[in-house]
Amino acid sequence: MSAIFSLAKGDPEPPRLIGFVNNDVAVLEANEVVPTASITRRRQVILKEGQSDFGLQLIKILPEEGAVKVLVSGGAITTISLKNHEASASFSPKRIALENANLETVLKLYGELSKRTVLKYPELPNVNLGLKSSTTNQSETIRLIEKALAEQRIRVVLDGEKFVLLANKDQASSLEPKSSAIPQFSTNVSRTDVLPKGAIHFEGASVEQALPIYAEIYGKSWIEAHLYHAARPIIFT
Repeated sequence: MSAIFSLAKGDPEPPRLIGFVNNDVAVLEANEVVPTASITRRRQVILKEGQSDFGLQLIKILPEEGAVKVLVSGGAITTISLKNHEASASFSPKRIALENANLETVLKLYGELSKRTVLKYPELPNVNLGLKSSTTNQSETIRLIEKALAEQRIRVVLDGEKFVLLANKDQASSLEPKSSAIPQFSTNVSRTDVLPKGAIHFEGASVEQALPIYAEIYGKSWIEAHLYHAARPIIFT
């Protein structure tokens, strides 16, 4: 690993709880130490119970208390609470409560909830979002995030069943969903059959291999891709 989270004694910025989604996912923020660059920066991570990232492990989510128990590499188990937790709040199974979540975090959550890959323009505003609501289903949670993005003048355009395009409102006219134009073919094609014209058949291809092809179909230049999971935002121009 090139970076670890730090919870050193006297750390001026200890880990902070950003919030919950559906009471089974927590968002945390902590200092990320990059030894090779000798720098420390704040970073937000999305974790489920038992998961860890860069030495920060989520032990237990306590939504009724507005808190989580975490284990930081080299330290003891620590309880971290939401800054503005409302003790009287009703925590439904589909509750979303986020305090100052950065745009990257919100888009990752949106991609995971909608099961879509997020394709965004690089000029999106650097904003933090706060969301608090009890929803009855996942679709309502997705609509809530879309509404919050719209309030920041970020346009959301669905592209088929697998992708979603995001851009500033004044760039919305340049969003052109094209995945529906890609020819469909049967998944039952045998190895000896010739693929239909325009079809693409991947077996064991990595995301890194597939994305440049998708970018070419879109007629875009592939600038950056954060690839440690599929819902991570991907940038095209």
